[in-house]
Amino acid sequence: MLEKLLIIRELSLEQNVDYQEEIMKVFKGVKVVTKYNNKTYIIERINFEMNTESLFELNHGSERFDVSYYDYFSKRYNEVITQRKQPMIQARTCLPRRNEEADDVNYVYLVPELCHLVGMTDQMRLRKPIWREIKQVLKVDAPVKIQQMESLIDKIIQGEKAA
Repeated sequence: MLEKLLIIRELSLEQNVDYQEEIMKVFKGVKVVTKYNNKTYIIERINFEMNTESLFELNHGSERFDVSYYDYFSKRYNEVITQRKQPMIQARTCLPRRNEEADDVNYVYLVPELCHLVGMTDQMRLRKPIWREIKQVLKVDAPVKIQQMESLIDKIIQGEKAA
């Protein structure tokens, strides 16, 4: 998902459009699944004021302490986060609410790099020019993938010889 956020950011900047607003339009209401526990969430917003270095309070038994999202996901799930400054996803679980009028929805913050999109929203389908460009970047033909993999293998082999 992080890759898609970055592509929309770049396209928006090229078109002189507020990328944060564009990202919110595209991703609000979208379902994501986390790769570390396979739970599904619905995106409420992208919080550009937070990143993986932001702290939250963790309750561990009777102890409470502050921990960064980066450290939490590294230690709890053994996940490697490569982009520490990525914005956080504010989301809610996909479980049905017991009381639809309740204002006490529990939000969680997710790391885009650790999430996968599930389907597309109507808003995404309406924004065809952006998705056409995203598809060109993400959908690579098999011969190109093979060439990229061969290049990666060559780099790995060269790196091993240099070490």
